[in-house]
Amino acid sequence: MKGASLFIDRNLEKEGTLQLQIQIPALDDRVGPQLIEVAGKIVYAIHDNDERLFRLGILFTRFKGQSGQTYLGSRLENHQAISMGS
Repeated sequence: MKGASLFIDRNLEKEGTLQLQIQIPALDDRVGPQLIEVAGKIVYAIHDNDERLFRLGILFTRFKGQSGQTYLGSRLENHQAISMGS
């Protein structure tokens, strides 16, 4: 809920901030994927030799609309419950 780690092909460390669009896949065919827009701050950028890409650590600073943040939170909670066998 607070951030993400991304692999990209160039170092954006000097950019400082960015805008992300996160597409969350649908759970079933009745509802389409959900698109969430979020602003973020780059907190680290390192080169990953195994992946041959840059790994960025992004701290989310602002969600566009409360519904996106709420939806992401509910999906992450459900994923954690399923992963833990609840």
